[in-house]
Amino acid sequence: MRWRDPDGTARSRQLPTKRAATELQKEIDECTALGRRWEPRYAPETPDLRKLLKGYAEECARVLRPNTAVRYARALDLFLRYLDKVHGKGATFSPALLTRRLLSEWYADLKHDGLHGNDRSDATRRKLVEVVQLAWVWLYDDEESSALVAPPRKLRMAREPSKPTVAPTWAEMDACVAVLRAWHQRLGVVLRFTGLRCQQAMGLRWADVDLTRARLTVRGELGKSRQEQRGRVMPISPHLVAILRTWEREGEWLISSNRQSGDRERMARARDFERGWQRASVRQEAYDGRPHHAFRKGFVSELKRAGADADAVEFLVGHSLGLRGVYIDPDALPLKAAVEHIPVLSLPANVPGDVRFEGDGQTDGPMRLILMDDEERRDLGYPPRPRRDPVCPGRVPAGHRVRGKVLSMDAFRKNGGGGGSRTTFLGRPPMQDGGRLSAM
Repeated sequence: MRWRDPDGTARSRQLPTKRAATELQKEIDECTALGRRWEPRYAPETPDLRKLLKGYAEECARVLRPNTAVRYARALDLFLRYLDKVHGKGATFSPALLTRRLLSEWYADLKHDGLHGNDRSDATRRKLVEVVQLAWVWLYDDEESSALVAPPRKLRMAREPSKPTVAPTWAEMDACVAVLRAWHQRLGVVLRFTGLRCQQAMGLRWADVDLTRARLTVRGELGKSRQEQRGRVMPISPHLVAILRTWEREGEWLISSNRQSGDRERMARARDFERGWQRASVRQEAYDGRPHHAFRKGFVSELKRAGADADAVEFLVGHSLGLRGVYIDPDALPLKAAVEHIPVLSLPANVPGDVRFEGDGQTDGPMRLILMDDEERRDLGYPPRPRRDPVCPGRVPAGHRVRGKVLSMDAFRKNGGGGGSRTTFLGRPPMQDGGRLSAM
């Protein structure tokens, strides 16, 4: 007896009698009508692809860095969501579904419905599909699932053309740090003086810093590459030591994030730094796409431009020295001479293109200076900020205040005439009468 499955696969089976063939034909027709593949009743149950991919995700959590394991798990979750959309939510997915055509269809579907409803870039879609391809290879190599999946195939995907490397200068990095606020500014300072990766800087503790010897210990658990996972002790600039001495220790972390506790508490958002580069009017090609990593590029480029030893610079940022690194003791590298090329941090009072506060017409600094507290302003050498009453001070009688709408001209003038959309008036345009305001 010969027949074809719903996916077009040709199959055959030998039966002893015509009656048995007729009964089997009925079963196959029913399964085909329901879109299912007919299997003999005694056949072992095929494991669900969900469970197999979950096993791969668990192994990734054991051997990969936490952030990488989370990225892989999210890619697999998106793939399973696509299968739910195509085959129905709650359906059982056979491992035989993994084909190059399925990956191609998923790659096309990933174009839309990205973060905040935006379209995904080709690079993002390629990284997501590559995770599923790695899972496919893992399933094929596993002794329990190798017979259930087809040999792995790779999908050719578009790649964005590479761009020439453009690194920011010391002045551009200083301008970006100047417009950052609160703990973001501290993060920018650490990135500017050390060239560390963003999450490595966020993972530093005060115990890792030796201000007496001007040394920084980068623990191996913070490393991304094999070279960085070994850990290293490196000198830091005396200018950074002077800045760190002025910081208050609010806990064990060198940079205290004020984000809500959870998985993302110690994760810095790239868009916050991108806005800082934009407010500082820095060339877009110097930070485009990787606003945190721009400090790392600037650190390496500026030190090498200043004549620092190339091997010393590579060791400071955690790059592998190849075969030379096997025979070179880090103490033999001119590390201290390299960090001495780092200039002092210059925070200009006025940055071209920054956001200014237009409340009373007297404030001359960027918005950053308005939002900083007096202690931070004093540490950076700025004068105390001007005192301003709230837009609707409590001393204004209740009869003259309705949901933030100021009806008293004295209160309006005392507050500098600012407040934006919160400072409005009831009724017709206000008329001034002897220093008082009346709503007509």
